[in-house]
Amino acid sequence: MLENEERKLEERKSEITKQTKETENKDPEPKNISQFEHLSIIFTIFKNILYLADQNLLELLISDDLYMITFGALECIIILN
Repeated sequence: MLENEERKLEERKSEITKQTKETENKDPEPKNISQFEHLSIIFTIFKNILYLADQNLLELLISDDLYMITFGALECIIILN
């Protein structure tokens, strides 16, 4: 039983690895999207997450691991203006 589960896990791992390699071989980003648009999208995502005002989500975003990313995403719109 355990061997069967391990075999399934290995098969799934190889599928994911194959899909990842196929994705990496494709063009990583469309040529028609500028860096400004990427930053604008990131800013909008973080801003809307904050608008949700979910306490657990806010605590996660300002945790020691993520606060630099969160505030970096929010201040990028200042640089873009």
